[in-house]
Amino acid sequence: MKQLLIVLFITFLLAGTPIHANAAPELSFDSAEVLPGQTVSLNLNFAGGTEAYAGINVTIQLPETVAINTVSKGALLTSVFTLDYSSDGNKVMIIAYSKSSTFSGSGTLFTLSVKADDDALSGEQDVIFVTDSSGLINPNALSNSDGSKSVSPTLNNGKIVISKLEDDDGDGLSDEWEMKYFGNLNQGANGDPDEDGHTNLQEYQYGTNPTKSGDVDGNKTLNLKDAIIALRIACGKSPSEQPVQVNMAGDVNGDGQIGIHEAIFVLDQLSRITD
Repeated sequence: MKQLLIVLFITFLLAGTPIHANAAPELSFDSAEVLPGQTVSLNLNFAGGTEAYAGINVTIQLPETVAINTVSKGALLTSVFTLDYSSDGNKVMIIAYSKSSTFSGSGTLFTLSVKADDDALSGEQDVIFVTDSSGLINPNALSNSDGSKSVSPTLNNGKIVISKLEDDDGDGLSDEWEMKYFGNLNQGANGDPDEDGHTNLQEYQYGTNPTKSGDVDGNKTLNLKDAIIALRIACGKSPSEQPVQVNMAGDVNGDGQIGIHEAIFVLDQLSRITD
């Protein structure tokens, strides 16, 4: 992936002639608020351009106490766009491009899933577009698939607000979270009221519901086997039925397509590996 990023990086830098006739498009972030130890989505938006673009390459600097989880395509990028990203510490380099499609208008290009450290201090933190020595974003967005034109967008850095963790009982669970799910502050970090094998602290960090287990097989552990049983029941199969053997083409039941039966088979194999 690093080689691909380097090649694309150089291509984006060298390709084409900058556009000066039209007002530059704008890249900006939505604001986001997150508690220490929690995950939040941060949108990178595009607006104001009059051209159609087939690629974009940006580098973003996150706050020191915020880490990237994933990057996904926003509504402006169709399914044919290729998305790639890499991180170096709190810097995230994102590339999206297509040989057959473009984006224009206004909307979301990327959605970043980021997590604040458990010990992140409360306050407003900057999310910065990394620029070169001249103040230009590095590299440029492209106007078409062959890279014959490029443009330097206007940049509006973003903010992430780390909220103060109100935790009167000092158990590592925010008071707001405990009140939302339990209506009191009596739950402890190590409790597991839904008996799914995950403690309250883990569920708090995962952002999951601590009162609903999804423990279909009743073994007090939430794992892939629960999903397998649920899928078998959903498609009318007995929960105890053994999966058919997949052939080399990956068509489990020989119907010429991949469907729910193949999903059950794959999940079953994964459950065997992880047990």
